[in-house]
Amino acid sequence: MRNKSFPLIILIAVAATSGYLLFQTVLKQSESPIRFKLFVSLIGVSITIWLTCILLHWQTVAELRKEENVLFQDMKMKGYLEPIDQLQDIIAKKNILEEDMIEIRLLT
Repeated sequence: MRNKSFPLIILIAVAATSGYLLFQTVLKQSESPIRFKLFVSLIGVSITIWLTCILLHWQTVAELRKEENVLFQDMKMKGYLEPIDQLQDIIAKKNILEEDMIEIRLLT
């Protein structure tokens, strides 16, 4: 996780620094307050969109990992239930043959 988040931290730092420099440039050059307000709202919207995309990506990764774990648990459960079902079928016969004993040994 540490190696994956390092480029993201650098990207955030570069974006914040460039945003600050751009903000200062517009602040110094703006004579009308409407231009300044539009620029600030544009920065706010772009930051909100960017953060939303990052959060949705992390949520998607977490959901996929959770689904993968559920599928793995289902496969494990099937691996345990199949021998139990076979043993149940052998015991239900009430007349256990030599072939059934061999099958029991193979299951264990």
